[in-house]
Amino acid sequence: MPAISTEEVIKRLDAAQNVIETSNTTLVDKIRTEKRKNGLRRLAIRDEQEKDEQFAEALISFFLGTIIMLAFAAIFVFVKY
Repeated sequence: MPAISTEEVIKRLDAAQNVIETSNTTLVDKIRTEKRKNGLRRLAIRDEQEKDEQFAEALISFFLGTIIMLAFAAIFVFVKY
């Protein structure tokens, strides 16, 4: 088994360190990207929930307004006749 020179060992260690640093940087970037995506998804879900709530409130208001108008119409008919 041939012995490796100290210089060769240092070169290999430097290369391995570069690979590890690049890998870590890539992983950190991927994690940040996923966090950003998750944050955007949460915002989109919140916006959708708010829109659904606003739609439900508008629908309830519409039906209540319709009921009140029908009640006034019925009262008007009964009072007139």
